[in-house]
Amino acid sequence: MRLLTRTDLADLAYGAALLGTGGGGSPWIGRLAAEAWLDQGGEIRMITPDELAPDALVVTVAMVGAPTIMTEKLFRGDEMTEALALLERLNGRPVAAILPVEVGGMNSTIPLVAAGKLGLPVVDADGMARAFPEVQMVSFGIAGVPAAPMVLVNEHGDHALLQSEDNPRVEAMARAICVALGGVVHAASYSMSGADVQAHAIPGTMSLAIALGAARRQARATGSDPFASVLAALAAGGVHGTSVVLARGRITDLDRSERDGFTLGRATITTAGHCEVVLEFRNENLLAKTGEQVLAIVPDLISVLDTETADPIPTEELRYGQRVTLLGIGAPSVFLTPRALGVVGPAGFGLELPHSPLSPLT
Repeated sequence: MRLLTRTDLADLAYGAALLGTGGGGSPWIGRLAAEAWLDQGGEIRMITPDELAPDALVVTVAMVGAPTIMTEKLFRGDEMTEALALLERLNGRPVAAILPVEVGGMNSTIPLVAAGKLGLPVVDADGMARAFPEVQMVSFGIAGVPAAPMVLVNEHGDHALLQSEDNPRVEAMARAICVALGGVVHAASYSMSGADVQAHAIPGTMSLAIALGAARRQARATGSDPFASVLAALAAGGVHGTSVVLARGRITDLDRSERDGFTLGRATITTAGHCEVVLEFRNENLLAKTGEQVLAIVPDLISVLDTETADPIPTEELRYGQRVTLLGIGAPSVFLTPRALGVVGPAGFGLELPHSPLSPLT
């Protein structure tokens, strides 16, 4: 077990923003809420999957909706604990631990607050090792664990219960209700056993996110290259494949909108050599290409970082004129099987391109 500190929370927020690949909502909001809990004398405990009893009830919690709306509409504070209480009643037994559904963005830090307030540990694992935009896009969902029953709660206390054996159908219902309830909701879902978590979740991802933030923090303190430090931390983490800088340049065009509960759009990044890299996103960054050359494509991670500071830039904060560095991070091997690629690969996002290895500009 590990007790998380304020420094851990700051480091986690950075790592979650980077692994969020542009989506997942702002981890800084969740960090502030978690820090407030620590300031009140609370504690946040993190355990490894191996510390779970095989028959323990573990559930995931997350915010669902467009990241742009998440930055404009703050939550009340007890939506997630309310959703967990309702799901606990449906299961007929107490929840033993909370599993972040994704380590990217807000959904890595908000679960810490719910876990702390309920006196539960959070598991050092998740289902994505990044952020993906849809409910079914998790390692345990691909393995056959059902997302439903799912409970949705908004800031007014309105709630909905979803039941279906089909995870993509749960996603479709959740997205429609999310839009109807104001564009953002809190969700509790994926009730599973400790044995399920041990077999199908991706371990060590929360610790990795903390390590990424620590690497960048220490690099800034010593005046060393933060990009090199972050790449070294990714390699040492052992969760992802090879990571590389794909391109550097300035944002010269941007088209972004909110539709059907997603933040959608594309950005054009012009390099010093006048090469145009087009970045497409749906909450998260999905594809980076120049002409017919694909630099990176899902399920590989594409993170946009400020070239001067190495700060991750979410899709809702992209601006014309920003000088950015595109970082490509190889997907975990669990997402490179034919079955997984059908869910989280290009086909899962309607992209008529095959998955291909990272291919940085030369």
